[in-house]
Amino acid sequence: MKIVAQRSQSYSDFFRECTGFEPYRYQVRFAEALVLPDTLELPTGLGKTLTYTLAWLWRRRYSPQSLRNVPRRLVICLPLRSLVEQQYQVIDQIASRFGVPVHVLMGGAIANSWDREVASEQILIGTQDQLLSRALHRGYAMNPHRWTMHFSLLNNDVLWVLDEIQLMGVGVLTSLQLQHFRNEMKLFGISHTLWCSATIAPNVLQTADYQPTLNQFGLVNGDCQDERVGKLVRAAKPIKQFEKKKPADVAKFVLQEYDRGLAIIRCNTVGRAQNIYQALQGKIPCRLVHGRFRPHERAQLLDDIQSYEGVLVATQCLEAGVDVSARLLITDLAAWSSMVQIFGRAGRRGEDCRVFWVDVADKDAAPYTADDLKASREILKTLSDCGIAALQEVPLPDQKIQGQLLTQRAFDSLFDTSPTLEGMHEDVSPYIRDTGASIFVAWRNQFAGGEIRREELCSVPLTKDTRAFLAKARARIWDRKAQEWVKTTVFYPGQMVLLLCSEGGYDPNLGFTGEPSDKPTEVPGEEIPLDTEDSDWLAEGCQFAVTQTQHAGDAAQEGKAICTALNYPDLPDSLLVRACRWHDAGKAHSVQQNAFLAKHPELDAKQLWAKTPYKRGDRLRYERKGFRHEFASALLALQSGEPFLLAYLVAAHHGRVRLSLPHFYGCEASDVVPAQDLGADVQIEETLLSLPESLDWEDQVYQLLDEQGAFRLAFLETVIRAADWKASALGGAFDV
Repeated sequence: MKIVAQRSQSYSDFFRECTGFEPYRYQVRFAEALVLPDTLELPTGLGKTLTYTLAWLWRRRYSPQSLRNVPRRLVICLPLRSLVEQQYQVIDQIASRFGVPVHVLMGGAIANSWDREVASEQILIGTQDQLLSRALHRGYAMNPHRWTMHFSLLNNDVLWVLDEIQLMGVGVLTSLQLQHFRNEMKLFGISHTLWCSATIAPNVLQTADYQPTLNQFGLVNGDCQDERVGKLVRAAKPIKQFEKKKPADVAKFVLQEYDRGLAIIRCNTVGRAQNIYQALQGKIPCRLVHGRFRPHERAQLLDDIQSYEGVLVATQCLEAGVDVSARLLITDLAAWSSMVQIFGRAGRRGEDCRVFWVDVADKDAAPYTADDLKASREILKTLSDCGIAALQEVPLPDQKIQGQLLTQRAFDSLFDTSPTLEGMHEDVSPYIRDTGASIFVAWRNQFAGGEIRREELCSVPLTKDTRAFLAKARARIWDRKAQEWVKTTVFYPGQMVLLLCSEGGYDPNLGFTGEPSDKPTEVPGEEIPLDTEDSDWLAEGCQFAVTQTQHAGDAAQEGKAICTALNYPDLPDSLLVRACRWHDAGKAHSVQQNAFLAKHPELDAKQLWAKTPYKRGDRLRYERKGFRHEFASALLALQSGEPFLLAYLVAAHHGRVRLSLPHFYGCEASDVVPAQDLGADVQIEETLLSLPESLDWEDQVYQLLDEQGAFRLAFLETVIRAADWKASALGGAFDV
């Protein structure tokens, strides 16, 4: 059922309609704050997700006008895939009632449609790997030619929420630097970041470049007068040390102590969790939960968790955000901020529970540091109660995030999306995770079946052992130029690789093992045609032919509609609409028209065509290698006296011709492009192309960057591309 609210509605009424229960006092204070806070520090179990999500939605739609100062995109960044799946289930149920789309971005689960709607309200929920890599212009697990769109939409007019920051490591530093750059550079719309956790250590939210005075938000004394809050805060949770460390000893203890309800064994590493699970298997009802499962298997695990009675053996994926409540909790020693989160999985609703902690040797500290463990160990040696009230009395140990700092110079270099001569791009993984980046692996019976689908992909840390296993297992990647699966021994973060099931490495009960003897089965599903290097299927996807004049008019109309919906006072609307009209002028070039006619000889050769019947996976054959019509469009615009900004946006509208100009994309100085009518006052005479000097092109792009800034220039590119996609769909969109 869709909710239809009044133009203005109190937050309490709005919250009640959405959830069926009253908001906590602090939730009302948060939503009605004159300026959104920078931090949200709350004990586990008190509803952070609903707090920031419903506050954003209410302020966008139903608050008094003075509070509607929030961005149109809400981006919720989480450290773990399990948290993404959990939050999506909660948020989508509410947002769908308001017509607000919720999109998931995690390894392999990348929504195909969200970047088409640049002017719409949206909620994006994803892992730090997927979201931060896109905010850095190097999106993992996606076509590089689409990087700029995601970069622009994740930095302009956006509210970032980084939840459970205690698990994010260097990603927190990068989020601080990105907000710093957004504060310093020109943007369209508002950009704000909210950092959330049950514990936010002093001075953790600052870098050498950025020491903000933060507007902090947390519980105050009056909040505990709410009996629901007070009960959770006052509930005691007795805690003791379990002296033994070996997986077999932990399993034996659980077999002795487990009575009923839910028990959780939380481990620092996947290998340890797998060992304990195998020691319990067949002796007691038990499940294994960690981040190295395919969504196909993990979905069933997570569905069962909410009502599960038995033993859950898990890693950090149950550390935060998952609404389960254990009567018995055993956890490895971890950093203190993580320990506080772990304790929140026991007695979560105020019921009786027991908690035990297991010491970890400094040499086995990963994914934490020895100093992290030392600080936690000293606190726990003096602690007999780990309930919320007891933990609030514990001073937070000093914490400094280690990792590579994203400098302004490094950030600026990422605007150029051209690959090196070796076909590589800068590795941004040091700015995203400090515990090892991930690669995404799928298994099939043969190297066929179209694009890899999200339900097939398993996220695997890119370690030395993983590299060795993948190389020995003859991993393949899709080569867009060759249009085939090719063997690779070069592995990098965010990459998607395909293995044969016969090569092993995965068990449906254990997840990724890297053992050749563990043979998975293929995940069934509908085939998705593979992208090619020279295709942009959203722009080309028509069911019938469209002329140059018609498509130019359609694109201009769509561009104007986008600009009107955005309603930014400093958006160069008229230039953007004109660029939309110009964007495919280069398709009048004989190389492009000959390619159209060769595939569709039934078309009128006297007419200039912009679109011909197409289905995803089609490929036009060009008589010149590497021909790009958008570069010809830019040359025509420059020679017709249009400003360089327009010419650049025209050149960049497929994401291939941008800053660097290594060659002239199949255009030659002797080429003559016929006259054409693009509607309005864009009447192009027959033109002999004039090629620019490569260095001159790059110099002018750098001048644009100085004038516009990276965020705004990328956003202007995105508007043109989105308008082209929408105009193409008018030619009879096919189902994508």
